[in-house]
Amino acid sequence: MRSRAWAAPFWAAVACAALAGAACSGREEPGVALALTDRVGEVSRYRWVNEVTLSARVEGPEGGRVEVTGPAIEQRTRAEIYLTERLVSVDSAGVRTFESTLDSLSLSAFEAGEPVPIPRAGLLTSSRSPVRTQRTAAGAVLRVQTEDPALRWVAEMFHVANVGAQLPEHTVRVGDSWTHRLRLPVPNAGIEAQAVVESRLLEVRKEASGNEAVIDVRGTVGRLPEEGESAPASVSANGTLSGVLRFDAQAGRVVAGDYGYRIAVEVATRVGVVLRTVAEGTMTVTLVEA
Repeated sequence: MRSRAWAAPFWAAVACAALAGAACSGREEPGVALALTDRVGEVSRYRWVNEVTLSARVEGPEGGRVEVTGPAIEQRTRAEIYLTERLVSVDSAGVRTFESTLDSLSLSAFEAGEPVPIPRAGLLTSSRSPVRTQRTAAGAVLRVQTEDPALRWVAEMFHVANVGAQLPEHTVRVGDSWTHRLRLPVPNAGIEAQAVVESRLLEVRKEASGNEAVIDVRGTVGRLPEEGESAPASVSANGTLSGVLRFDAQAGRVVAGDYGYRIAVEVATRVGVVLRTVAEGTMTVTLVEA
C-alpha cells in the first residue's frame, strides 16, 4: 500500500517535467507584441529575390471564328534587388512612413531556354528616386507614393515578402494564429489577386538582439471580383502562398522571409477566347545590414 501512495505523485512529477512544467506550475507563457519599429531614422538594408515561371496559353472555341492561336508560352524571370529602407516619421495614429531606395537591381528572363531582352533603362533611372510607403504598426500598407508603375510593383511585392503580408494587431503567444486579407500582384500578368492569409506563431527564439519570432504563413488565393455586365472579359484566380517569416520583436523588423507561391489566372472574353496563365515561384528577403 505504501508503494502505491508515493507512485501517484512521482508519476505526476514525471509528467510535469515532460511537459516543461508550464501547465503544472500554473504560470502562463508571456505573450509577445509584434510591431514595426517606431524609432524614426532607423535604417535597414535588405536583399530581395523573386524567381517565377510564367506559363500562358490562349484558346478559342472549336469551329468558331476564333481558333486556338498557338502553343503554350513559358517564361522564367529572376529579379534580385538590394533595397535600403528608412523610417521617416510616425504620426499620432501610429502610422509609419518609410522611405525605400533601390541600391541595385538585377533582372534576367528566359523563354524556351533563350535569354529575353528586358527594357530596364527607365526603371534604373527612376530607381534613384525613393519610394514612400505608409504602413500601420502591423504592417498593412495604406499608401504607396511613386510615379513609376514598375517601382510601385516592386514596393508592393517587397511588402508581401517583408512582413508576410501582415503582423498581428494584438499580443500573441506560441501557437496563436491570426488571419488577414491582401491584394497580391501577379508577376508578369498585370493584374492583382485577392489572398486570405493565416499566420501562426511557431516559436520565439532568444537571440543576442532579443526575441526573434518565427511565423508560419499560409494563404489561399481566391477569385477576383467579377467585372460588370458590360465588361469585355471575366477574370478568375486561384492559388496558394506559404512560407516562414523571422521577425525581430525588439528591433521591429524582419530578419528573413522565405515563401513559395502558385497562382492560376483565367481570363474569358465574350467572344470565347480564353487566356490561361500560371505563375509559380519563390520569394526570399534577408536583412543584410542594420
